[in-house]
Amino acid sequence: MIPVARPVVPSGGLRAMAVRRAHRAFVGATLVAGFLATASVPAGADIASAEIAWETGDRRAAAELIRSHVRNVPSDARTPRVLALLARTAGNPSEALGRWDEVLAIEPKGTLAAEAHWVKGMHAYSAGLYISAVREFGTLAEDFDGDFDEGRAHLWKGLAQLGADAPAAAQESFDRARRQATAEEDRVMAELGMAHAAFTAGDLEDALSRYRSFEADHPEDGRASAAARRAAECLRRLGRSDEATQEAVRIERDYPNTVEGTLARADSRREEAPVAPEAEAPAVETRGPFIVQVASMAELRNAVSLRRAIRGIGIDGVRIELSEARSGPVHRVILGPYASEIQAHALADSVAALGDLNPRVREVSE
Repeated sequence: MIPVARPVVPSGGLRAMAVRRAHRAFVGATLVAGFLATASVPAGADIASAEIAWETGDRRAAAELIRSHVRNVPSDARTPRVLALLARTAGNPSEALGRWDEVLAIEPKGTLAAEAHWVKGMHAYSAGLYISAVREFGTLAEDFDGDFDEGRAHLWKGLAQLGADAPAAAQESFDRARRQATAEEDRVMAELGMAHAAFTAGDLEDALSRYRSFEADHPEDGRASAAARRAAECLRRLGRSDEATQEAVRIERDYPNTVEGTLARADSRREEAPVAPEAEAPAVETRGPFIVQVASMAELRNAVSLRRAIRGIGIDGVRIELSEARSGPVHRVILGPYASEIQAHALADSVAALGDLNPRVREVSE
């Protein structure tokens, strides 16, 4: 099976982390030095060394080793094993995808082909090319039994289908992922995905039930608070405003110091605000709506990655707008609009916690 990422080994502290890093650096340096110093290494030994360097996390050593091998044995450059290493250590996404396409042309089945479809699917998903991602993950789910975790493939197929605005198809994929995935995290993600699919499809009663079940079944999960707030939103859209207000108060109490708690507090204050008699009604509030300008990026793929990270912490309504600057096209990552300035600032604070960001709240009319 091909994992999504290298497993994270529980740390024994900073010293243990330093030891592991030093070991990886030593292994990588030893592999490179040994390759360069030994002219009589048997054919294929340097390929194995490059694979070891890759598996131990030393991408630079792996890249140096495999490129040196290709210079010395050019005929190997068209073998699937070497092409896969060249793809993994490529300097840019275009080169990597081209190498994986070459792998598939030579070896359309097996573990390397499965890895190629996985990488191509993740790249398409990250770039917002959801139809392409559905195709790649669907191929993995249906044609690579034994070479890839079928449940994981269905999970990501479902996520891509949600992005492509196909919630009914996504629901089916998530259901298969929930039943077939090997990893517990994949099954949990599929469970939440089924709730999102029901919400997107407008089946609010089903979504409400699923969000409540998720929170009850996974109270320690970091996504439980987001599920609770989605449940409150379902109640609000179903016209059950009193229940929605009670739920907002509970979320504020149960999830303090979270974006959901802050937003719930704003919701409950808005719902509880008394309505003044018509004769004494104040002037209509003219401020707002508000947006959060998160960042401006020259590269679309960076903007898409940021959008994915924001969605990953449970914030919806993220969009990318293209505009022109002196230096050329700029991709602006924006949240909103929101009627409440409190809500906009709460979301800006949450996004800022992702690091190296300085989101700004602005009125749309500015």
